[in-house]
Amino acid sequence: MSDLAGNPEMAECGHEDHVWYDSVLFFGGYAAGMGLLTAGFLAVPGAALVAVVTGMHMVWAVLRLLWRRPRLRVTGEGVVDEHFWYSSGLLPWSAIRDIRPTKWGLIQIELRDEDAYYGALHPLKTLGLLKMRIFGFPPALLTPWALRGSRGEIVSGLKEGLDRWAGQVAARGERAGPTDEV
Repeated sequence: MSDLAGNPEMAECGHEDHVWYDSVLFFGGYAAGMGLLTAGFLAVPGAALVAVVTGMHMVWAVLRLLWRRPRLRVTGEGVVDEHFWYSSGLLPWSAIRDIRPTKWGLIQIELRDEDAYYGALHPLKTLGLLKMRIFGFPPALLTPWALRGSRGEIVSGLKEGLDRWAGQVAARGERAGPTDEV
């Protein structure tokens, strides 16, 4: 991939099949919208605290534009999600049951054992995912609209990686999923 050439940080991570970066369109629009809201709230007496919060969101979006880095990667070990502070990080292929598009333009990564996933997370990440649990969403949910690339491309790349891993496991004579054998 041409995006990885000359990037020593990526070279040491191992082989990546697919890499997705932040969307310039999404974060540019987000920064512009938050900038307009900040200016509007500064004009309203008593809304300075709200203006500070929207201003912080604008700064965050501008920083995401200036220092773009890989946010979602497909590697030989699994899917690496570094989109938000509460993102899952590395999800090994052995923990993933299925990958599919869902409502509202999201991508669900169905896990074999959600309780084990929550147990392995840092407490702050668990707190960040609490809203997902309250609304009934699965823990490993990707938001592709903030990434450069279409949802179809992302789902296709993720499924390709899962299929490749399952093929390698099958070629070794192992089972790719949980078994009932004791």
